[in-house]
Amino acid sequence: MKNALKILLMTAVLAPLTIGIASAQSTSLDQLLNQIATLQQQINVLRSQQTAAGAELITRLKEGDRGDQVKILQAILAADSEVYPEGIVSGLFGKLTKAAVNRFQIKTGIHATGTGTVGPLTLKKLNEKLTEMPVALETTAASGVQVCAKVP
Repeated sequence: MKNALKILLMTAVLAPLTIGIASAQSTSLDQLLNQIATLQQQINVLRSQQTAAGAELITRLKEGDRGDQVKILQAILAADSEVYPEGIVSGLFGKLTKAAVNRFQIKTGIHATGTGTVGPLTLKKLNEKLTEMPVALETTAASGVQVCAKVP
């Protein structure tokens, strides 16, 4: 009888503690699941914005040109370290970019010796590369600077 009373008393004391711990764990788990769901929604929004801002080369380019079109060009070229080992995405079509375009043209068979400028044939081939490896322009919140990045 005493043992039964001890067990009953221990159950009465420990049961609320066990329920409280389970309840706290359930609340923490629910909070984590809500945070995960919120983060997944934010990721989906960012991905759709990035895809919507997908890049495309639409103009001829040559040494001295500047801007987003040059950044896209440099990002495509930088994907192949044999073509553009420096991999600099600056938005300035300088000597390094010209040399990379030249190597790209030779490697892809566009020109036997390369011209170093992006004309219609090179533009077409570069845009084919873009379909294989999309690039998007992003604006970083901290600096406002636009950079090119691969879209997964």
